[in-house]
Amino acid sequence: MNNSLDTCPVCDSEDIGKEIIEKKFRYGASELVVPNYTIFKCGECGETFPDKSQSKVLEPTIRDFHREVDGLLTSSDIKYIRNGLGYTQEKFGDLLGGGAKAFARYETGTVTQSKPMDNLLRIIWHYPSAISILSNKSDIRIKKFEVPTTSYMIQDDSEIKYNEAEMQHTFKAVGT
Repeated sequence: MNNSLDTCPVCDSEDIGKEIIEKKFRYGASELVVPNYTIFKCGECGETFPDKSQSKVLEPTIRDFHREVDGLLTSSDIKYIRNGLGYTQEKFGDLLGGGAKAFARYETGTVTQSKPMDNLLRIIWHYPSAISILSNKSDIRIKKFEVPTTSYMIQDDSEIKYNEAEMQHTFKAVGT
């Protein structure tokens, strides 16, 4: 199926007409109206079919519509952030995750970014210094904490001293 339809996939009729309509796409409580939308209509059974080539062209527009409704960055927002920070799609994908082609897919509208990726993009746009944390992982030192042993000492005045990692807490013994 390119730009024409020879027979109806439902009833095999050859009575297929081409129509230009105003198509409404609904998502949640929102609506996107696309003027000059091409469909094929069967004169026999009345079934309608989208023009596959037009659907492919509209896919990024519809995906951005869904993103806006869901409160996510659009493909042009993502491209703006990446370019504004001076990264190629490949380098940005390596830095933030998702792989070398992830940002090409986000920016062409073939894939929608996850909510965590969307949040990360917003953070680094507003706080570009956060990129240094992501790009220089060797600077991050994670301290390993040892679980301290606990020792109890009962003294003559019925107090219990609790020693843990150089901290001392004194508790009064109950009922003594």
